Amino acid sequence: VGDTDMAQQLGCMELDEEDLALCSFVCVGKNDYGPVLRNVLSQIEREG
Repeated sequence: VGDTDMAQQLGCMELDEEDLALCSFVCVGKNDYGPVLRNVLSQIEREG
């Protein structure tokens, strides 16, 4: 969480919140991954 360099290497720039909806749905811990992705994408945008 918060490692934008690793997120970019893993391909987060190709995703949006809706792409992670199924992950959130099947997660036993009921984590919502969409907002986490949005935070990372926003941070990448701010950093330039």
